[in-house]
Amino acid sequence: MALLLSLGVATAPALAKDGIVLQAALPTAAGDRVVQDDPDNPIKFSIDEAIANGSVSTQDLYIGTVKSYLGEKADGKTPVFGEGFGVHPYDILIMNDRVGIVLAAGTDDPWGYPGGSILDAGRVTVPEGSPDLRNATFGDDTVLTAQFLFNTWDAWAPSNAGMVSFDLVNYNFETKAIDDVNGMPAVQATRKFTVPYNLNGVSTPRDLDVVSYYSIAPDKDYAYWFDTVHNNGDAFSTEALNEVVISNKGSVGIDTKTVGALSAANTFNFVTDENGQPTKQFSTTMISPGENLGSDGRSHPFSGFTGARGYRELMFSPANRPYVAGETRLYESYLMIDDRASWQKVYDFWADYKGLDTFNVSGTVTDASGAPAAYPTVIVNRGGALYGSVVGDADGHYSIDLPEESTTQTYTLRVEKKGTVPSTPSANFTSETVPSGGLDLQTGAQKVPVTFTFKDQNGDPVWGRISVGALPQMIYTGENYYFSDRNADGTAKKGVVTAMVAPGNYSATAWGEGYGFYSYTTNPQTFSRTVTGNTATDPTQTVVINKPLSAPTDWFGVDNHHHGGRMDAFSPPEVSANAQMTAGLEVLSLADHQFVLDNCPVYNLSRKFGAIGYMPNEEITPSWAHHNMMPLTAYAYDRFRDCDQVNPIINTNTNHQGILDDAHEHGIAIGVNHPNSSYGLFLADDDRTVPGGMSGDFDGIEIQGFGVRTINEAFGFWSAFLSGATRRGVEVNRPHYIHGSTDIHDSGQGTGSGGQRSYVHVADGKAKSAADFDAFSLEFSRSQAAGHSFVSNGALITPTSGKVFGNTYRADQTGSFTADFNVKALNNITDIYVFGSTGTGTSTGGFNGLNNLISRTTYTGADLATSKDFTLKVDGVQGKQWFALAAVTATGNRRAITNPIWVNGPDVPATQTITEIEPIISFPEIPVVGDVVEQPRTAILTTSPWSGFLFADWKLAGGNFGSKAKKNLNYVYTLTFEAPSGYVFDPALNDPKAGVLVDNDGVRSRLIYRRHLKALPGSR
Repeated sequence: MALLLSLGVATAPALAKDGIVLQAALPTAAGDRVVQDDPDNPIKFSIDEAIANGSVSTQDLYIGTVKSYLGEKADGKTPVFGEGFGVHPYDILIMNDRVGIVLAAGTDDPWGYPGGSILDAGRVTVPEGSPDLRNATFGDDTVLTAQFLFNTWDAWAPSNAGMVSFDLVNYNFETKAIDDVNGMPAVQATRKFTVPYNLNGVSTPRDLDVVSYYSIAPDKDYAYWFDTVHNNGDAFSTEALNEVVISNKGSVGIDTKTVGALSAANTFNFVTDENGQPTKQFSTTMISPGENLGSDGRSHPFSGFTGARGYRELMFSPANRPYVAGETRLYESYLMIDDRASWQKVYDFWADYKGLDTFNVSGTVTDASGAPAAYPTVIVNRGGALYGSVVGDADGHYSIDLPEESTTQTYTLRVEKKGTVPSTPSANFTSETVPSGGLDLQTGAQKVPVTFTFKDQNGDPVWGRISVGALPQMIYTGENYYFSDRNADGTAKKGVVTAMVAPGNYSATAWGEGYGFYSYTTNPQTFSRTVTGNTATDPTQTVVINKPLSAPTDWFGVDNHHHGGRMDAFSPPEVSANAQMTAGLEVLSLADHQFVLDNCPVYNLSRKFGAIGYMPNEEITPSWAHHNMMPLTAYAYDRFRDCDQVNPIINTNTNHQGILDDAHEHGIAIGVNHPNSSYGLFLADDDRTVPGGMSGDFDGIEIQGFGVRTINEAFGFWSAFLSGATRRGVEVNRPHYIHGSTDIHDSGQGTGSGGQRSYVHVADGKAKSAADFDAFSLEFSRSQAAGHSFVSNGALITPTSGKVFGNTYRADQTGSFTADFNVKALNNITDIYVFGSTGTGTSTGGFNGLNNLISRTTYTGADLATSKDFTLKVDGVQGKQWFALAAVTATGNRRAITNPIWVNGPDVPATQTITEIEPIISFPEIPVVGDVVEQPRTAILTTSPWSGFLFADWKLAGGNFGSKAKKNLNYVYTLTFEAPSGYVFDPALNDPKAGVLVDNDGVRSRLIYRRHLKALPGSR
């Protein structure tokens, strides 16, 4: 029978808890299923009635939707597990009386993959004697996602996976088959994989079914997670890197670890209060222990790990990776969900799965005085490799049952505890040589403070950072990096860094403000220095940094792609802000995947730390191509700074044009991140896997590591923009300026913050920042979107004759054009390159393999210097041309490359007519008597031909914004866009009936919108 639905969902996209987008489609009853098949919503699901009604509800197992379990509380914002992502009423809950998981059905997967992934995993507590699981208490969610990947991080997305079907079946996890007699209730999630692959440059289709089975057995602490893949098409051997992956949930998990001997990877944390008492701990572990046989007899066992700290990908046998026609294969995985930061349950699972005996090693951990060490972490190494860890109790006792796979296998134990140095390993032991009386352990020595004072060559304080000692394996027990100390009011003690070090002799590594860009230590080729001493005799140290350079006047550095602590990143706001300040970035930013929640904390720290500006950001993360943002309006700046903490992210569950439209409508310019990587736009376009096809309406191109392919793509787009040609089969109607960034995910352990950055021009920027920090920050972001910038990893290229990158200039009547620049760095400049639309050469040297080379000037001998003046002089300019500069230094291959300067020849008309417009306008609402008259947000206009982003704010006659509307008043709203120099609006854009007027007075050209509104009577 059909289901009666009462789900009330708004008609526009709303935001679920923590910002995962809850789509607006209203599921409907279709026979015995709940179906979401809105053509405007790529998230499509079909759930059978038994799951939708929560019909599996016993003392041992519950399978149902979030709505069937929570009832009226399932409001699209409330998760089952604390801080969970699974908030859509038709996400699917599977639980016993110990653990549970939530599958993505209506909520979008955070990585942009199809439904059917594990969104949430946490502990469950049920009152004793309960007849079912309805009154459970749920712990916090512990994972970002756990999911199957067909070809590592590929272009599989809701828009190309079709309808995701969820069915209740009886599945036998022993025989790995549907079994109505001996099987247990399970959820079967069926998806299509039709992403084509690149076969010798040809996009080749394929057709596979990906069917996953999930359930949880009675009295178990793990969920079954079996993925079957059936190839409906021809054989193929490439782009088939099947994996399962567990992703750390930034701000929840502190790290991930892999243990190859257990075919397992986990995410975990252990948190204590100021007295050392545990307040939160967990370990959630992905295990794939089977042979994973296919229908053709080949096996696909675990073969190793890839990924990064934020996501651990478990790979299967590469030898058997190719698919044959008609093949079916199954990958057997389990998700262990433990409320302890311990591998003990994984050891137990492994012994049970492999049919092994176990042996015990136990003892007491004490400190140097002999007193018990409360809650010590005991790390197990097997054969010299990490084999997991456990946490002891309040009295320092620990006990570990280890699988006995070999009586000759050697083990050692080691202790880590917060505030102490990691201990030395115990003596080797085997299952047969464990001391009969137990194996007592001792913590390492207590760390002591050493204070480092950073100064420049003039004795002025500078930002600094210290790394000292080994990083603990379990980093919740401490860190080995330190930034500037803080005052009571939250401001930084610039130049004072207190590090906790092992007592006795120490060796620390110091970096000073702007290392590699503005400063060096012992010589211009060395950007860090080693500081040695003894904690007894040298509890304080002075670190002198040579800082001969600073940012050029009116140029300000930013790292456009700097992660914080969300999703797969590991840098809390304070670490991220400190790292950027120490790197010498004048403008701070934050770009986490699908989160903007930490923008406001880092923004606040940027104010306290004395930064010049702040640029809110987000890494917009559909599975197939990541993007970033540059706010263009005050509304966008405030929205994505997100001090209201609602996480208003850009919608990624649509095609490429839809993502770009959503970004532009919210007032941001949007760039493409790492576009030639496995989740980059250009590679996805090469493979023809961009949903809806690639659009040319993106605004910027990220440059990481000065990648030749990416820079050449930018050159190609610039030339196509000038000539009116297409690029990659799309119309190029905007310049696509470059910006530089690092994509750093851990700016505490890593020192790469700002290692590649953009320098952006803002005239009188420091004075503007001092007068109005936020106004400067918005102007900075607009300036970057307008291309007034260059990309650098240490060299600086600045105009000295007023010719700013991204602007258009005219050659003289003879076709000559001249622009002057200064190039400087810490080391000698060896090469300056000129690239341009007329260039036909290919570059060599520091910039090797770039197209469009016009000239390369090389300096040697007496001509070498750290500062070089350079004149760009070109003759015979005809038509529209572009020119860009690049520079290389002698040591360290420090480089820079600029955005283009556009140059029109004398044959180009001095004035161009704007014939088409694309406005993004919030029109005023009719005032209501007694209500406040609101000012609509800043409007944006883009034009054809392109004239940049044009901005306008509504003006009001007949009243004032912010005042209360009065009766019998006519309010006249006017919005005026002014064409930039060299452009006029086409009079044909006049539309008096629509209130649109073109005003060309010979001096200025304006496009004016008018609205006449009379206040409506109030309700009182």
